[in-house]
Amino acid sequence: MKDKKLDELKPIEITLDSKIDYKAKHPSFGRAEFQICPVFKRGYIRELFIYRKQQEARTFYHLDLESELEGSRINVFSITAWSHETDYPRIWRNFWCKEHKTISFEVYVPDNTDTIEFSFHFGNTLDVRFVKK
Repeated sequence: MKDKKLDELKPIEITLDSKIDYKAKHPSFGRAEFQICPVFKRGYIRELFIYRKQQEARTFYHLDLESELEGSRINVFSITAWSHETDYPRIWRNFWCKEHKTISFEVYVPDNTDTIEFSFHFGNTLDVRFVKK
């Protein structure tokens, strides 16, 4: 599957309560993966962009943390699985995202998961969690 240009994709605004559903394996594309771009301003994460890779995609996800958590100081970010019953997501590539001017993470989803959830805790930490519904 060729990468689609960003202007061809439609944005979906999400919140910390949102969930992103996916299928871990596709018969044609293989294992699903996501590109995750946390955008920092003055040392704190202000936005999060999530793109589907190796999946049928016509959209991308945008989480505006600046308006969601006014005055938050998120400076800790993790990509993880929630339960000991699931494998951890595999970050297989990091690179500089020219579009968002940040480090981007390309992540393979764990086998027995089907949803991405978000968790804000300790006043400064944002977790992107891969879970099974």
